[in-house]
Amino acid sequence: MNHASKETGDFDSTVLRLAVSSLATPMSVIDVNMDSMAREVKKVQPVLGGFDQDKYVTERLWATAADGTE
Repeated sequence: MNHASKETGDFDSTVLRLAVSSLATPMSVIDVNMDSMAREVKKVQPVLGGFDQDKYVTERLWATAADGTE
């Protein structure tokens, strides 16, 4: 077996693996089937202390500077 191909991934695969996180979402690994666009959550990093994702919101707020730029 060629170990280099195992380390770099299968370029012929129809599955894209994403690692995502945000201020309101713990680190998650998600597989996306690029043919059907179906998503499968493979792992969600546990958060200690009774974390409830529904209690958090991320917003982008813009402020205008003194010179008029945002």
